Amino acid sequence: MTAFVGLGSGLIRKSGGCQIGSLNGRTWHLTSSRQGRIRRGHGTKIKMAVVSSTEVDLRRDILKRLRERMISEQIDAFIVPSPDPHNSEYASDCFNRRTYVSGFDGSAGTAVITLKKALLWTDGRYFLQAEQQLTPAWELMKAGTPGVPTIEEWLAENVKAKGTVGIDPYVHSISNAGTLREALEKANKKLVFLEENPVDSIWRSRPGYPKAPVRVHPIEYAGTTAAEKVKKIREEMKKEDVDCMLVSMLDEVAWLLNIRGDDIPCCPVVLSYVIVEKDAVTLFVDPKKIREPVRSYLKKAGVRTDSYENAKVAVVKLAACGKKFWLNPASTSAAMHAAANQRDRALVKVTPIPLMKAVKNVQEAQGMLNAHYKDGAALCNFFTWLEKEIVARRSISEVQVAKTLKRFRSQQKDFLGESFPAIAGSGANGAIIHYRAVPATCGDVTTDQLFLLDSGGQYLDGTTDVTRTIHLGTPTRQEVEAFTRVLKGHIAIDSAVFPEGTTGNMLDPLARMPLWEVGLDYRHGTGHGVGACLNVHEGPHGISPRATTTGLQPGMIVSNEPGYYEDGKFGIRIENLLIVKEADTANKFNDKPYYGFSRLTHAPFQRKMIDVKMLTPTEIAWINKYHRDVRERILPRVNGEEAEWLTRNTAPLEVPRPVGSAPASSAPASSGYGSSQAGYSRAPTAGYGSSRAGYSTSAEGNGTVPPGYEIPSVGSGTSRGAYGYSSTESAAPGPSNPAPPATSSASSAGSSAAWSGPAKPSDGYRTSNPASATPTAGYGSSRADTASGPSTSAYGTPRAGYSTSPSRSPSSPVRSATQSSPFAEPPARSTASSTPAASSPVPAGSAASYASSAEDSSKDGENLEYSPALTRRELFFIALAGIWLAILGFGAPKVRSLQRAESVAQLQ
Repeated sequence: MTAFVGLGSGLIRKSGGCQIGSLNGRTWHLTSSRQGRIRRGHGTKIKMAVVSSTEVDLRRDILKRLRERMISEQIDAFIVPSPDPHNSEYASDCFNRRTYVSGFDGSAGTAVITLKKALLWTDGRYFLQAEQQLTPAWELMKAGTPGVPTIEEWLAENVKAKGTVGIDPYVHSISNAGTLREALEKANKKLVFLEENPVDSIWRSRPGYPKAPVRVHPIEYAGTTAAEKVKKIREEMKKEDVDCMLVSMLDEVAWLLNIRGDDIPCCPVVLSYVIVEKDAVTLFVDPKKIREPVRSYLKKAGVRTDSYENAKVAVVKLAACGKKFWLNPASTSAAMHAAANQRDRALVKVTPIPLMKAVKNVQEAQGMLNAHYKDGAALCNFFTWLEKEIVARRSISEVQVAKTLKRFRSQQKDFLGESFPAIAGSGANGAIIHYRAVPATCGDVTTDQLFLLDSGGQYLDGTTDVTRTIHLGTPTRQEVEAFTRVLKGHIAIDSAVFPEGTTGNMLDPLARMPLWEVGLDYRHGTGHGVGACLNVHEGPHGISPRATTTGLQPGMIVSNEPGYYEDGKFGIRIENLLIVKEADTANKFNDKPYYGFSRLTHAPFQRKMIDVKMLTPTEIAWINKYHRDVRERILPRVNGEEAEWLTRNTAPLEVPRPVGSAPASSAPASSGYGSSQAGYSRAPTAGYGSSRAGYSTSAEGNGTVPPGYEIPSVGSGTSRGAYGYSSTESAAPGPSNPAPPATSSASSAGSSAAWSGPAKPSDGYRTSNPASATPTAGYGSSRADTASGPSTSAYGTPRAGYSTSPSRSPSSPVRSATQSSPFAEPPARSTASSTPAASSPVPAGSAASYASSAEDSSKDGENLEYSPALTRRELFFIALAGIWLAILGFGAPKVRSLQRAESVAQLQ
């Protein structure tokens, strides 16, 4: 069957398995099973993946020539991973072999080519992107999804008996190569190391090695000298009885010697190796990159230099002399391992450098905070510009957005460049987790769809990474609900208090809980480590479902970025960077210290995207406190209309309250929640919890970092509660605490792009009859944890898929048969059919309405006890998830080491 789809002056014709068409003089090939879009200016959008006929022909020719080389090398399969010889997540152009072969340019992915097939494995962040970029000759393997084998499993099953799999040992880590060899040998196959990478022999226009000069990273930002770091490394080497340590990771080399460069786009690193001996340190780097004053600096620091190409030669010579090397299995290449392990004496074990680099010292922490202040000002300037452009009805492409944001960042002091290519995704493009806009196919930012912007900057004093999702028109009900659920997960991570030894996989369920409530999730980790004027992704820590043995420690920086994505519709992600700090809890069980987080990122959330009715009082207080912090820190850095924009968009959220009910701030602490549990009060007022000294500001409140990483809680000068803030700062707006009027602006007054004001429940979005526990919009029931009676409280919000009516058990989901998803538009419903409200002795929204008893809970069939942070249902699931993750993380006899570039990328 042949189908025709009109597209401007061209036609797209489906014929057999491939669709072929012409558009503006070019021929396009599309695969019907894929999801993407063509966009020409304001023309028609087609939801199919697009690759030009030129691209199809190019990839076909590359595969043909590569297979010819494979036959000459007598190998049945060849693996092309993402990393360079240093296992970098992002590589210099000369090492982007996988992109050259496949056309897929995501940061994580591995290609496998046999004599008949070409396959690409990648993770959930890149499924849509890979579907769009791969030609019909390639098969996408969605790693981690049910039924999809690992690379090792597939090769063991599909390569012929006694067949040979070839790899370039310079771009496979020790652990990765070991895993491959073990799997293949069990299946009677063989792994061979090739002397030359077959891709290099067919890459006719391969770029040369980067030539950017090396620069010194100032001690006022590094905080510790290279000599001091080397001394600590030698102390660890002595404990392990080794003679040499090979440092392969580029960010580890840069951190150790306090040097920076520009050899990888967005990553200020230098293509190099370092060998640390008991009495010498040698940097292997292109000598043309070493100029004054760097040459004098290295000499003074006791660092010798040699050419980059001599690194392996030096390893071979030292090993031949009986020197014992310490190699990191996740970052050292199999080639270097073979060179160092001649006498089978090499120590293959994680080195202390990744953890030392991850724990920031005081100067690094202060620099990161200062960088985020500058970044916050740049974002404020950018969003003011974007709003004005939309109000003026000017067409703005995703590419233009990325370029303009970079321009605003470049106006800040000590800006070095982007920390990664900006992800500017409008509408369906926002659902591509690591989307990159290109001029030929990018979309426009409009007033009728969500816009996701994930970006970051490299500054001399720090690295930033921030994501905001906004709507410059009127968001739909499902978009607002999804955003609010993501925000609730974001707040839960930010507010977490946890004991020493807690790993990121234990915290990860907190971010997903609001989505899990309605059967939703996202396909990426919740947080990754971030370097200080280094790589935007670093280990060994992170927040992810993946098991890890590295606990979070004070000084570590981690992102907090839950999300939700509707393929083909929209994407939502909210990201701040956090620094781990010690918390002053009321108790210290088993004499363990307890930790929490302090925020680095300073950028407002779009208030119209927040459904206040879905939030607890503590969550509302958290948002208002955060916005106040942002305003106080960033306002002195902006002027004029940018200052007006910032003031307007950091105004307190307006808390809905039934007429005649008591203000939220008047609820006494004795209304059922006066007792403290694990260091925080459950009272919805009077501070929302006990103070955590680990988050208090300095006495001066001037934004400096006292000893012990005491980064201030941005301008507040008061203690932060475990799950909230002091009532003097965070009381909900009301008669006793009136909200300041929003500042008007001629550029945004009355415009559809204005951020100010809470989301308006248009079209009946998430509304609930105050006199009934049954929702009027068909979205499930009112949240049972917001009131003890059947009437909806001041903060009542429907919980999709659940009913709190006495006639139904809380375990029985209620969902309309016509709803295809939790966020589907609800069917029309007559108010006459609503369940009559039972009489309640307590007015909704009053202080006493927050108190619930066991009798109330058993009577309504659900636990109605209100908690400002988490319900009993949520705490139960957190405990259950924690046990499950603990079993995965600590019950396994061996956690398999993964290729570093892939494992770190998964944290993002």
